[in-house]
Amino acid sequence: MDTRLREFLKLIPEPAKEFAVSAAANPLREKSELAAEIENYVHRIDEVARRKHDLDVNLSEAIAQTCLTLLDEDWDRVGEIDKKLIQIGCCYFIDEGDAEGDLESVFGFDDDAELLNAVLDLIARPELKIIV
Repeated sequence: MDTRLREFLKLIPEPAKEFAVSAAANPLREKSELAAEIENYVHRIDEVARRKHDLDVNLSEAIAQTCLTLLDEDWDRVGEIDKKLIQIGCCYFIDEGDAEGDLESVFGFDDDAELLNAVLDLIARPELKIIV
């Protein structure tokens, strides 16, 4: 495993590490595919939020926007390892059943933001960090 990926694993919450290791082994996907999945997930969150009013929709929107910004502004200018990190951040967000259960808890998106903030630190984009 690449040293930057090992460094990333040290920065993320313990429950997310297994996901990150597995996701790091996956091939890179097309940025348009990741962006479409993020957009679809945002629509799903909006649907659930109509019935479940305790979801942190503002945090989910901030995470989605940051992911889309990374895909739009950074994907084509960074190397493979940084693309892997961005992909892990995007995929963790769109995984509904991650460590905290995005659509189950008022804190469901906190771990997503924490993981994405670790990505932002490693790819030198701290200005995009999400305040939780």
